[in-house]
Amino acid sequence: MKRLLLTGMCMLWLSYNIGAQAFVRAGMVTFQPNVDEVILNVTTRSFPSYYIGGGLEAKILKIFLLEIGANYYDINVDVESGSATEKLDGAMVGLPVLLKINPVKYFNAGVGLMPSTFINSNTLENLYYKKYNVSGTAKIEVKPIRQISIELAYTLGFIPSEVVWRDSQGAEEILKSNQSFYNLGLKYNF
Repeated sequence: MKRLLLTGMCMLWLSYNIGAQAFVRAGMVTFQPNVDEVILNVTTRSFPSYYIGGGLEAKILKIFLLEIGANYYDINVDVESGSATEKLDGAMVGLPVLLKINPVKYFNAGVGLMPSTFINSNTLENLYYKKYNVSGTAKIEVKPIRQISIELAYTLGFIPSEVVWRDSQGAEEILKSNQSFYNLGLKYNF
């Protein structure tokens, strides 16, 4: 608890000294595993889930913004193999860093990188992820109210994650997968 409180106080002090604005965000995310369904003889179906996060946003020059943050993404994908359906139900933690352009008061768009890692992802018996990843992110924000933004983002993994497939006889095959996801949510600036 002390560590969390100390980290929070350091972030507030840093944001005050560099003129950054703190924010929190939450919304829906749809994860796409992008595995080769023909080779695996499976079908994947993604369901909307949630994400939450927060961070800092600092103005650079006149129309540029730098955004750094930390996000937690819930993953909810069904994998159908023949008549059996299993869930890829886990989570991912990402640390997005974006450079955004703010040409008008109520709109901004940006691109950046997001290192991430999967956590709690071994819940599916035949298919699971094993790696860290670095993703590219593109985002658009519309600000209908002064402190609230609606954000839409697309993220695509650069480093292929290792997908371990186990068949019914227990033989393993490692496949590569560049996962992607879409998220739509609200961001509140303090």
